[in-house]
Parts: sequence; C-alpha cells; structure tokens
Amino acid sequence: MKSKPNKRINPITLIGVILVKCLHILFWNNNSYTLYVNHLVGCASNIYDPKSKFFMKPRNPFPLLCVERKSINKMIALPFILLSFLISYNNAGAQCGAGYNQVTLNWDYLDYFSYSGFYTTTAADVYLASNTQAQTQNFAFGTQRVVITNNYTGTTNLGEDATHTGDAGSYAVGNVDVHFIGNGQITLTFENEVNNLKFSMFDIDRNQKVAFSATNALGVAQNVTITRLGTSILTTLLNGTALANVSASSSTPLNTVADASMNVDVAGPVKTITINITNTGTNGSEDGSFWLSNIIACSAGTFPSAYHIISKPFTNQPGYVLSALDKSIYAVNPANGVSKLLFTDPGGNINSMGYDPYNRILYYVYSLTGSAGTNTALKAYNFNTKTISTVLADVRTIGIPLVTLASSSIVYASGVESGAGSFYNGSFYLGIEATNKNGSGILGTSNREAIIWRIDFDASNVPYRSSQVFALPNDNGTGTLMHDWSDFVITNGILYDFDGAGVTTKTDIYHFDMMNGTAVNYPLPLGWTPGQPVVGWNESVYQLYATTAAPAVNPYVALYNGNGTIGTRFNLTSAPMFTPAIPSVGDGAEAFRPLADFGDAPASYDPVTGDPAVHELDFNLRMGTAESEEWVTRGQSTLANADNFEDGIGAAANLNFNGTVTYTVNSISLFNNTGSPAVLIGWLDYNVNGVFDPGEGRVSASIPSSTSTQFLSLTWTGIFVPTTAALKTFLRLRITKIANGMTTANATGYMPDGEVEDYPVVMGINLPVEITGFDLQKGNGKTAMLNWSTSGNMADNAAFDIERSADGLKWNNAGTVNTSLLQVSTDKFSYKDENALPGKSYYRIKTVSKDGTFKYTGTKSVVFSYIKGKITVSPNPVTDYITVQLSADHAAPLKIALYDHSGKTVYEKSVPVAAGDNSIRLTDVKNILPGMYYIKLNIGDEIFTDKLVVVKN
Repeated sequence: MKSKPNKRINPITLIGVILVKCLHILFWNNNSYTLYVNHLVGCASNIYDPKSKFFMKPRNPFPLLCVERKSINKMIALPFILLSFLISYNNAGAQCGAGYNQVTLNWDYLDYFSYSGFYTTTAADVYLASNTQAQTQNFAFGTQRVVITNNYTGTTNLGEDATHTGDAGSYAVGNVDVHFIGNGQITLTFENEVNNLKFSMFDIDRNQKVAFSATNALGVAQNVTITRLGTSILTTLLNGTALANVSASSSTPLNTVADASMNVDVAGPVKTITINITNTGTNGSEDGSFWLSNIIACSAGTFPSAYHIISKPFTNQPGYVLSALDKSIYAVNPANGVSKLLFTDPGGNINSMGYDPYNRILYYVYSLTGSAGTNTALKAYNFNTKTISTVLADVRTIGIPLVTLASSSIVYASGVESGAGSFYNGSFYLGIEATNKNGSGILGTSNREAIIWRIDFDASNVPYRSSQVFALPNDNGTGTLMHDWSDFVITNGILYDFDGAGVTTKTDIYHFDMMNGTAVNYPLPLGWTPGQPVVGWNESVYQLYATTAAPAVNPYVALYNGNGTIGTRFNLTSAPMFTPAIPSVGDGAEAFRPLADFGDAPASYDPVTGDPAVHELDFNLRMGTAESEEWVTRGQSTLANADNFEDGIGAAANLNFNGTVTYTVNSISLFNNTGSPAVLIGWLDYNVNGVFDPGEGRVSASIPSSTSTQFLSLTWTGIFVPTTAALKTFLRLRITKIANGMTTANATGYMPDGEVEDYPVVMGINLPVEITGFDLQKGNGKTAMLNWSTSGNMADNAAFDIERSADGLKWNNAGTVNTSLLQVSTDKFSYKDENALPGKSYYRIKTVSKDGTFKYTGTKSVVFSYIKGKITVSPNPVTDYITVQLSADHAAPLKIALYDHSGKTVYEKSVPVAAGDNSIRLTDVKNILPGMYYIKLNIGDEIFTDKLVVVKN
C-alpha cells in the first residue's frame, strides 16, 4: 500500500534512505553488481490481472523493487532490500496496534457481482437469483468479514474492472477497482470494529459530490479525513470531521491521471461507513462513472499458524492426510503412499472435502452424479458417530450462487460439482465453478469467476452464512477456460489454489495471502499437473493426483515444495487394494489422526506425552469382544478403568507379596483374523515401582490368523515380590502383528494395529475367606447398595469392613458386617450405605480374618448427580457477559473454562454453587476476542460442554 501523504517520517526510515543513497553513490560505478529481485516485500511476482488476462507487476511505492526476472545494473541489492524492509516496517508494522493486523480486501482476487449479462436470471444459464445478491455482498476480511451494500442496479453497478489506471498516490493495490455509475449509496459494515480504515475513490468529476458518515459499534460518529490526489479538481468541506464531504469541479480529467481521485482515512474504531454520491449528470454528458478501490484496515486477530497440530501423530505413527478415491475416503501416509480405507459413501463420488479436526467432521459434496445442475447439497461424515448426513440441503440458502440451469448449447450446469474444498480456522471453504460448458466439457463464454466461499457455523455447528474469499475468471467470455478447480488447501493463512485449466495452456499454482489480499503465481508447472493439494499436521502441503487420460498416471502423493515444484512421488497402495487401479481422485483434505485404543494405567506407566501405549484400530485383531475407540486418551486412571472395553480377561488375580511367587493370567481371549500371525505381551509391575520394566514382560507364542477366538495364558514364574504397603499394582496386555516388531521393551509407544488393556492387580495374601463377586448399585435417594459373594471357611472370618472414598485415594470406614459375632452359614452378603457422597462415591470391601490378616477387593464407583435438570448458558452469541443457570442437589465449586480451537485456555474461573437454584453472571468475559470457543463446566465429576460464539457490539 502507499504511505499516507504528509505523514511524519519515521526516523528509522530516514536513516535507511540516507544509507541507501550513500551506498548507491558508493557503488554506482561498480558494473559488476546486478540486482535480481523476484519476491521482495510488497512485490509479488506474476500478479494475475483477471480482467486484462495478463500477469502484471503490482502497484508499489518502490517500482525499482518490483522487477520480474530482469536486472537493474550499476546497483547492489543490499541497500534496496534494507530500504524495502525499513519502509515496510514504517508503513505496515507501525500502522496497527497490539492485537490488530492489517487486512486488505483486494478486488483483483474477488468478484464484485453485477446483475447484468451472465449474472442475471435472463441468461441461458441462471446464476444470481436477483439484483439483491448484487446489492448486498459478503466478503471475508481477514478472520472477520465485511458486508457491502449498495442501491445500484445492473446498469449502474458494473462490478470490478481495470479500466481506471490513474492511481498515483492512492491506496490502490493491484489493477482492479469496483465500477459504479451515478448517484447512489454504498455502505461498508464490518462484523467487528476496525481501525485505520483506508480506501480510495477515483474519477469523481463533472460536479459530482461525495459525503461520508462513519460510526463505531455504539453508533458514535467518527471523523473522516480526505486527501486529494494529483492536480486535484476536488474541493473538501469539513475535512477531518464526522461530516466530511467533497465536490468536484466541472472538469473531466482522463482516467490515466489521479486528478479526480482521493484517499479516505478513518482512524476509528469503525463499524460502518456510508458513502453517498449525488449531483451526477448536472454538467455535460459524462456518464458519472467512478471507482472504489480495495479496502484496507486494521482488524483484530490473525489466522492460526499451527492449526493442524491437533492431528500430530504419535512417535512412529504416520502423519495421515485424507483422500477421496471414487466413493471412499482413505487415510494416506504421504511419506510412502500407504493408505487405509476409512469409510465409503454409497450415495456418490466424493469431492470438495474439508476436514474439521477439532469436531472430527469431514464436509464434502457429491460429484459426477450425472445431474450436476440439481446438486446443491453439502454433506458431512461424522467420525465420532460414523454417520453421514446432509448438513445443508441447498448452499444457495446461505448466499452462494450456483449454475443450476443449462441451455440447449450449455449441457453442463455445475451446481456444487467440479469444485474444491478445505477446512480451516473453524470454517469450511467451498470452491464453486461458475463457467458454462458444452458437451466436450469446455465452452467458457460466461465471463464469470470461480469463487471460494467461507462457510461459517453457528454454536450448534450448523452452517448459517457465507463470505467470498477468493475469485479468478473461469473463462474469458470467448471460449477459453481460464480456471478449473483441481483443489485448494489453506495453511497458516495462505490459500494454495491448484488450477488445472489446461496442462499446457492455463495451468497455474496460486499462493493467496488471506490477510493482505495478494497472490503469487507459478504458471505452467514443469513436469506435473496440479491435482489435489492436502496439508499435513506440520503444515506441509502435498499433491495427490491420478488420471486415466493418456498418458495415464497411477494415483500418487508427493510433497509440494512451495515454489511450483513437487518432490518424490509415492504411488498410493492399500490392503486390500482399491479398485479400479486408477480411480477418480476426487479431492484431498487435511491432516487426520484416526481413532485408536490407549492404555489407561496411572500416569507413571505412560510418562511420555507423545509416546503412550496406543494402537490404531483393527477390529480383526483384539482382546475380548471389542476395543475402545478414542481420539485421545480418556485419562490415566488410578484404577485403570477409563476405557470402555477391558474384556480380555475380566479381572486380574491377586498378587501375593513378601516372597517368590508364580503369577498366571489365565484364559486371555484373543481374536486375530488379519491373515498374519500376531503376538501377545504382558507386563506385570511386580516390583511395584510404577513402571512396566522390560524384565517384567512375558511374551506369548505366535497367535495364528483364525476366524475363531483363541485363548492363551501368560505366566511369571519365580518372581520376587517385595514387601509393600501398596494396595495394588498393574498389569498391561498388548496384542499386535508380529511384523510390527513389538518386544518387552515396548510397554509404551505406538503400534499400527491391535489393542492394549490395563488392569489393577490387588496386592495381598490368600485368606480363609475370599470375595468372589462384588456388585454396587444405586438405591433410592442417596443410597448405595453393596452385594458380595464369598467362598472359603467363614468360621475363620472376623468381619467385612465397607470403605468409602470421594477420590479413590483417601478412604473412610462407612460400616462393618461383623461375621465373628454371628452364626453365619451364607456365602452372600449385602450392605446399604444411606450416606453416599454427592457426585462420585468409590467403594471397596476389606475382608478381615480372625488372625488379623486382611485383603481388599477391587474398587467400584457409583455417581449421584449434583445437577437437577439441565444447565443453561446464555446468551449465545456472547457480547459482554455469560449467565450460567443450574439447580444443584449439593453445594460444590463450579469450574468454568473457555477454550479456543487449538485447545488453549482463554478463560478460567471457579465459583461456588449452593444447593438449590443458581444463576451465575460472568461479566469478565468481555475482553475475550470474538470467535468460536468451547465452554466447559465441571462440578464434581460431572462435565457439561458446549460451543460458544463471542461477538462484539
């Protein structure tokens, strides 16, 4: 952007200019130095002008720095690079305050709709439904958005073009501005307030008048400053006030000069600015044309730089990305191409995918349906529930125009097909094709643009609005296809658009910065055709591609080097192998970490965060009848009971201590139907040091593949168990294919298949009476019912002590069944605890012999709810406060936390809750930045979570 006229020069800039001049003079006669400038600050190479169809240099205050692949002799690079850095620092870095970043709405890469020609309902292939869509347009503005409304018609709103070129000294970026004719009103409304709003207006002449009014979010008027450009024909009135306006003389300067132009600045904060144009046509025959430049402002927030880190694999686990092959979705290892089938949608071929790694939902559309013009729906696959749904029956209902009607000559109306998709920063981005095509697939006479739309979700995860992000001409209006989606992906705020319009003519790679609105283009990549880009957990971008067209190319994945080239290609493989050999690689999506099974022994047994005992799921290889399906560990439990399915053995036998013993785990239920032999390894922490040592591991015999369940035992012979005060130790069992190389040194770490199960092992000697069964149930009110059965000589038993705990660590006696005072002949006992703790109560039974020896059972728990009815959180969206309402059975602290998409805690508080109805008002949330968050309410062991949207008035 241009520096503001009359702006006080930063001392750093002044020093830089002096240094450059000195160095320039010093080396002027040194012909050996040549400056090659390709990608300097403020000067992207090969900027594409969508109207002229040429690659052009961007407008830049330092034209010597904007040379594409040419040399500037008799100069050296250092002073100019230094100058560029210093002045860039002065103009951009110093412009926005803390927490704010400069954002540019650049019309070179957007489509400002005009209700005329192929944008009307009267065209052969309908696009816009009415002029309303041209008079209210939504654009992404960094992480927020801006709504631009106007009251112009199709004949006076001409959309964006590059016919005005006199922009010296203006805020213009690129070559394209929005063209209007005559009197009217244009309003810019930002979702959230911005500061330092800047734009330019061109060709205000022939007595035209322009008045401005700007307000903040509270409706307070803001001052507007107008700076006239060139040999100005404009007169300003009340400049620098809330009533600033300008009027033109009767002159008509040429479009190649800036004499009828002005810069507009509003320090803000600005929520809305309205531009009123009047007095057109009062002098002469000039039609009243004027242009609005790009929009520049400081906006709160920026795009996350490591959005996909949530999908980071465990050590040795592949960093998968997602790929659509026909109707199926595969997880692809980009390091070798090895893929695994995740699910199949029988409804149709899959395209335009975007994966939400925080909610684990894949969004997509159907493609190749044979009736694309009627295909308007957005689909979703929920990896949590394994269900397919239609999340939006018609994307047009949220403002996305589609080509749905084909004329006799245009036989392919695209609907949502032939597009592209990506998911980033909580929003789904959908690329829509807008050209017209004949039976051969190419016609290109629409003059419309391919557009990427950002689809936002409400607090219930329902898509509810769209904003335009990026656009390029689909065709040139005379039969040439200019842009055809392969796919795009977004990482670190950069949109990578792989354009496959033609292998030898119009193929391009674009890198579009969604903050500053500029793009770098790599045309005609050498030796490869742009396919489906995907992004890995570490923000690396990859290319997926295949084609049956001669010469055929088998499906492959390759690293995209970020400069228009790709690295080593790895052919995709899977077991069983996908068919046909060259399927339709419909689309690629983001990083993906699949469901897994985790160990749940106490934390000391899995001490390394990135290296827990974890297995990717293979339901043909497991213990028991099922295995837990988890995205992350459910927590390392003091009782090793966090998983749903620890059913390989039922319960572990007690382990005697103070001597050398033999310990056996009998009848371990195993299922291996993988076609490959498997191995089972067990670890018993018999030295009770809180670690599964390699020497504590025991390895089974090879487990052959079979369609039937098999049973094996593991035995620890002659192990010494020291005297210990510990009440329990732990057992871990892991099964995986032999080919994975698991040994007794692998009590923790990643395995690509199989299962891990952890069990508590009670420490204690054999008693005359053993408890063989223990059951715990909730009774009426706050009553816990304990029932147990025994075996052995009851005459030697003294009592059963009932112990109760709030946390499973600190125990108190809740009651006693004294068998030594009774004539007991039964082997079944019960106890009713009428004083169960609120929330979660843990119970165990202590068997006490007459000689004083004793042993504990394992622990069971029962939950009595703190909360009666529902918890409500309002309002949603949030502006200045949150109210939490609940009814509690017992007094307890309520912990409240807000998390952003990365899992970072942005707000945390603990408040007391009284028995009965509670209404808690939180006013200290007003400083939280706008966005979508997760709220977590924790009372006792009860957790309530929901989505929460924070907005600002």
